[in-house]
Parts: sequence; C-alpha cells; structure tokens
Amino acid sequence: MIQPPPYLTDSEVLAMCEPLKQPAALCRYLMGLGLKVVTKPNGRPLLLRTELDRVLGASRFGQSPAHAAPNAEALRAHLKARRNNGTKA
Repeated sequence: MIQPPPYLTDSEVLAMCEPLKQPAALCRYLMGLGLKVVTKPNGRPLLLRTELDRVLGASRFGQSPAHAAPNAEALRAHLKARRNNGTKA
C-alpha cells in the first residue's frame, strides 16, 4: 500500500483554500484556521497532515478512533475512590 506524503500536496492545499490562489493569501487563511504553517522557498504553504488532524480533528474525516468517547463509568469510579480515600475531588 502506498502511503501519502507526510505533508499536504499543493493541489490539496489549493482545494482546501479555494478560491484563494496567491501563496500569501493561502498562508494567511491556513494560519487563521489555527494551523501552524511553514512557508516554502517559493512562498507556498507547507502543511503537515498531522497538524491538520491536530487542529481539525480526525473525526471530521471519518477516522474517529473507537476509544474517543469519554469513559463515564471509569470517571465515576475514580471520583468515588478519591472520596473514599479522604482526598477532596
């Protein structure tokens, strides 16, 4: 299986920022989304896939891990154990 590169390609960045085309505008838009963007020597943005996942969340792309939901029962057990040991929650 072929792995995608660790960064987004120029065409992927352009599709994400459409209708913007100018490199400086692309960088400003991506930074406005809260993404850490590095500028390539040609002025275009370089964006790591992990950075995109960090900010936007993998669940938006249908890749939500099974353990992503909070474990309410474990939290209740933890708080009950803390109360029983005399520590304040």
